[in-house]
Amino acid sequence: MSANQEVKALRLLVLTGVVWSALTAGSSAQNVTGYGSMADPLLFLLREPAVHDDLQLTADQRARLIELNESFDGLLLASRNMAATESQAQVNKVMTATREQVGRVLSSAQLDRLQQIKHRLRGISCVLQPTATETLRLSAKQESEIEEIVKATQESLKEHRSSTFQGQAAHLKAQAAIKEAKQAEQKQILALLDNRQKERLYAMVGRSFDSSKLGRVSFKAPDFAKGDRWLNSQALQLSDLRGKVVALHFYAFG
Repeated sequence: MSANQEVKALRLLVLTGVVWSALTAGSSAQNVTGYGSMADPLLFLLREPAVHDDLQLTADQRARLIELNESFDGLLLASRNMAATESQAQVNKVMTATREQVGRVLSSAQLDRLQQIKHRLRGISCVLQPTATETLRLSAKQESEIEEIVKATQESLKEHRSSTFQGQAAHLKAQAAIKEAKQAEQKQILALLDNRQKERLYAMVGRSFDSSKLGRVSFKAPDFAKGDRWLNSQALQLSDLRGKVVALHFYAFG
């Protein structure tokens, strides 16, 4: 295979892997979507069974990761009822602690693969991530031109995304338009990279990842607050109710 053929093959691999991941993220999701638009989806990806399988976690690693995640579930749930600034501070605190501790659970190779998955879910715009621009050795001119392409693509997608909830026909039409726009975005950005940069990009995103299996995130429900007065029942713990169907009724005065 000639050098030109290798580059063409490389380009196809990058095109297929990155665009497919960006478009299918969350497509069969149960409770999480939009991975490609998250600043850092780490807290969700660490809870995804598909990611656990891809990283080939051992039974011990899975158990330790579940334990780590569950230790922060209560804090993450509580952040939903906080003011925006306070909530973000809480999430940032959990994110920092998670990054520190997950390094003790995963190997360096698994951490690298996790980063590759995050790049793939973001799509071709991942080249603008600080670590990516350094890895690819983008020039200031390339960064500027890529930023303009990404910005223009995002603007064109706004109208299409608003149509995804306006019936099946509108949804399918919008999805086709989004796919076309993302493919055009990737084609334009790849055209700005030289052969060495394309090689580095493929190494950066790694092997393909089936993102259609994402969206199966689960969080451990926090236990009932201690000290509250119970009506017509003794105080209970969730562990007392394991294996039973439980209906919770919430009401408030005011």
